[in-house]
Amino acid sequence: MKKNRLLAVALVTAAAVLAVASGGAAQTHKKAAALPTLRIGTVLPFTGVVAESAREMQKTFGMYLSQHGGKLGGLPVKVIYEDSETKPELDVTKTKKLIEQDKVHLLASAMLAFEGLAVVDTIAKAKIALVGLTGVTADEYRKIRSPYLSAAAKHTPSQETFPLGTYAAKNLHYKTAALVCQDYTWGWETCGGFHYAFEQAGGKVVQKIFVPIGTTDYAPFVTQIKRDVDVVYTTLIGADVPRFVKAYNDFGYMAKTPLLGSEDIVAADAYRYYGPEAAGIMGITPFSTALNRPEMKKYVAAYRKISGGKDPTFWGEATYVAAMIIDRTIQKLESQGIPKAQIPEYVRTHATKFINTIRTINLSDTPSSPVTVDNYNFAIRNFYLVKLVKEPDGKLGQQLVKTFPHVSQFWIFTPAQLAKLPVFSRTFPKVSS
Repeated sequence: MKKNRLLAVALVTAAAVLAVASGGAAQTHKKAAALPTLRIGTVLPFTGVVAESAREMQKTFGMYLSQHGGKLGGLPVKVIYEDSETKPELDVTKTKKLIEQDKVHLLASAMLAFEGLAVVDTIAKAKIALVGLTGVTADEYRKIRSPYLSAAAKHTPSQETFPLGTYAAKNLHYKTAALVCQDYTWGWETCGGFHYAFEQAGGKVVQKIFVPIGTTDYAPFVTQIKRDVDVVYTTLIGADVPRFVKAYNDFGYMAKTPLLGSEDIVAADAYRYYGPEAAGIMGITPFSTALNRPEMKKYVAAYRKISGGKDPTFWGEATYVAAMIIDRTIQKLESQGIPKAQIPEYVRTHATKFINTIRTINLSDTPSSPVTVDNYNFAIRNFYLVKLVKEPDGKLGQQLVKTFPHVSQFWIFTPAQLAKLPVFSRTFPKVSS
């Protein structure tokens, strides 16, 4: 009997312990389930000339989420994607839909410069934060200074090409240049940055050729290039880049006149389509798989794993960094005393606070460069001059030529000097006579 009573007591005690434990687990589960989902809206051109790169951007955002348990700042995340079809009017329509119907807490957009500019008024009216991807790259933002927008994950067009223009004149000793520019904001402004810096350093731009996005036949444009220039500089995007490079070679320019370009010409999504004759092309870029940087090696390995062995490009890395920015900014807000469960609505109703907080987070370990953020909400970061070289397997790869460290959007110029200039465009700077 005594033994039975002891057994009964033990069973009751065990049941009580189990009940307490189960209750505690239920409370823990209830607490975890109580965390709201952070809704992020993203508009990308999944249809059109840069669709392949848009899909890379989607993959890298997803890669970051996967690496962090599907959460940013400890919050579960839902990313709602919309297709702009490379039409700025659709960027506006889809952005409004994300804000008004999907009730997103913040935006992570856009891809092309004209797309980012198209939604500036929309985000200002809605007072919603936009963590820029590659599409907030426009020099206009220096003048707009929107408090709702961060370009910490990217850079201005001229910020990239100022160093190349200076280097081409001073270090490569080119005296004359012809420019082939994609005929839209990014093309005008990267070409404008190269043009301005090249001439400030003593060179002369003697020709500019503008090419519409989606051009399939580059013969009429390439054959216009002056044969007596020291160098040709180009900014083109997406499928246009290999088309141009092929025509440049076919008409005999590659063997005679050096070719320089913006990040697009030396990116893996372009050079994987080049022939071996493209070895020797040089470009300036914020991103290179040739970097001997632990963060880059880890990023490249992770992307190859999810892409069937393809190398990543700057398109995807900017999106990955945007996810990192959102993650760490939410963590920073929580450390400042905002309860995690309240953060999604706080971000939605305190957009300028969210954007300003981005300036205070640590971004020293992004894959391609240590990053700090200036008072205009733009990145100060490294840029890299790379050359395309033939690898032992016969394919093209990147070789690092020079690092330009801690480049601000003003380069070697002063804010006051650049503020006096018109925004770089089709007509400014003018071609030298």
